[in-house]
Amino acid sequence: MREIKIGDKYLCNNDEWTNFTKGNIYEVNYAKNYLICFIDDNENLCWVHKSTLATDFKDLQQANDIKVNYEIVKPKNETKEHGLRYNEGKERWSLVDFEALKPMVKVLEFGAKKYDDHNWKKGLKTTEICESLLRHLTAYLNGENNDKETNISHVGHILCNAMFLSYMMQNKPEFDTRYNKPCCGNWDKNGQCKCKKNG
Repeated sequence: MREIKIGDKYLCNNDEWTNFTKGNIYEVNYAKNYLICFIDDNENLCWVHKSTLATDFKDLQQANDIKVNYEIVKPKNETKEHGLRYNEGKERWSLVDFEALKPMVKVLEFGAKKYDDHNWKKGLKTTEICESLLRHLTAYLNGENNDKETNISHVGHILCNAMFLSYMMQNKPEFDTRYNKPCCGNWDKNGQCKCKKNG
């Protein structure tokens, strides 16, 4: 068997594989030693032992030695259609536990009543966000579960502040108020970094 590379395409020959459909084409996502990684029908990574390729997957590139033509290799009697999706490198939001974020939502709702919806998106100093986060973290470590003002869990406030900080770093770099911060990379005509100049 030739060297297996990322991007090689195989036709599934086995109708007993879980989350794989016989007759469908699967692309190698990763190859390491004797293990080959495909993305199955549920868009999950699935590791397959190299020895199974000879019987369970047909090597299209080796068999045809040409660029794969999906219309040719696809069985004519196949009734179940599968759309192609290439999600490599994209965020897997299904990994997030949204129930765990409910305390953060409660903090946002409290802030919306006290100030306004999305008031925080106008911009908050990153050092003040960190100071607030640390106050709630310290209170939690000292055995206090809920914030005295809001009666919402300190964990919710920690999550909320972490989101605020992430938003400012991505969308509001001008609110980065750290004393020692990296250069923004924007230089004026005199060769001076604009963020240092403004700071």
